[in-house]
Amino acid sequence: AAPGQPNKTAIAAAASSSARRQADASPMPKPDFTKITQKVTFCCPPMELFECLVNPQRVQAYTQAPAVVSKDLGASFSLFNGTITGSNLEIIPGKKLVQTWRFNDWPADIYSTVTIELEPDSSDGNLTKLTLTQTGVPDVDVNGHGGVVERTTQGWKMHFWERIKMVFGYGTNMPF
Repeated sequence: AAPGQPNKTAIAAAASSSARRQADASPMPKPDFTKITQKVTFCCPPMELFECLVNPQRVQAYTQAPAVVSKDLGASFSLFNGTITGSNLEIIPGKKLVQTWRFNDWPADIYSTVTIELEPDSSDGNLTKLTLTQTGVPDVDVNGHGGVVERTTQGWKMHFWERIKMVFGYGTNMPF
């Protein structure tokens, strides 16, 4: 371009870049959803394991982070400094806990449903079989990044089940 004249190539590139930015700002497509199921055995009675899920002191002991949890129906909870939030939908002490559940980087207003069922797994009641079913886990986070299901699956194992076994001595030699 001649001095003082607009550079048509630069103007076209800027317009194209602006259009890309607008396209990037368009709403994300709705995520697909997955169900996670896990079965884990613990060396303790069901009520002791239940307390590890609803007692703030116990939760903070194995998460090593602030936790707001409750045994109250409808109560909200917050784990890992607000990284995980939700509320209690159903509570049967020592047997069942149903919660809404979400990570703070999931798409807005997306909550999964977590159902944790506890049942004695021995005649003396000193083993508990925990069954986790988590429905509605999105396949992408708020930024469209994948790996959410794998991160959630591994998070249960590493940050809940393995830590509960280590901290409270409820471990077994049984595989997950």
